[in-house]
Amino acid sequence: MILILYKGENHLYKVPLITTLNEGLLMFTVSDIAEIIKRPEEEQRDAITRIRNWTKEGLLIPEGELNPGTGRARLYSAASVENAALLQFLTDAAGMKAVAVAPQLEDARKELEAARKHLKKPGAEPFFLIMIRSLGDRDWQMVSSPRSKIPLIMERRSADAYSMINLGTLIDRVGAKGGK
Repeated sequence: MILILYKGENHLYKVPLITTLNEGLLMFTVSDIAEIIKRPEEEQRDAITRIRNWTKEGLLIPEGELNPGTGRARLYSAASVENAALLQFLTDAAGMKAVAVAPQLEDARKELEAARKHLKKPGAEPFFLIMIRSLGDRDWQMVSSPRSKIPLIMERRSADAYSMINLGTLIDRVGAKGGK
């Protein structure tokens, strides 16, 4: 068991991560992921149910067997933890079900990687995923940008709705609790 100290807005949380190594890679259980993605004041069991549903829908892929058997936990990679965090942030920001947001998960992952590179630079400003949509559009368009360039993006792309996610916050949340 690994105990991670995570500083929230006003509290210090002790988060036990029941992790294991699988071929040298850090793996996470459903409970580990639930602790990372649960909303403030949300019961962990509700987040666990959501993760199990996402797995059932094929939105999260466990490593190894899908059904490992009684008493054996499903294990997920660090990439799956990031996918779960992205799904949670996207569903909360877009107000849509995960299955509706899922087709855009790969685009969001690409923007997350761009943010990760940007944020490694000394003095880097916050980096955001901007979701853009107009009435009648089926999908959100996604771009990422440093905070200072957001007004320019909004000026160049006329749309009815913009939702923004601070990708640095997402990276910190996953990283502080055991992700990449």
